[in-house]
Amino acid sequence: MCIRDSFNLALSSAQKGYWTDAEFHLDRALALIPHLPAPWRLAVKLALRQERWELAKERAQKGLQAAPEDAYLHRMADELAGLV
Repeated sequence: MCIRDSFNLALSSAQKGYWTDAEFHLDRALALIPHLPAPWRLAVKLALRQERWELAKERAQKGLQAAPEDAYLHRMADELAGLV
């Protein structure tokens, strides 16, 4: 399975509401491509959809370490800092 497959499977599972499956594939994608912002954005969105606020905050912060230029991760880190 290639790197893109892990991310696409995570995205597809998340869109269908298959949280456990999405988390599994997302973990693989993050392990393979931790420097790209897209998997981190999905990780934050997935945590938000599950109302796991602390996890979303943690993922936004880790995503910023990997992709400090990403505007979405900056916005989410700022918003979540005020909520959690």
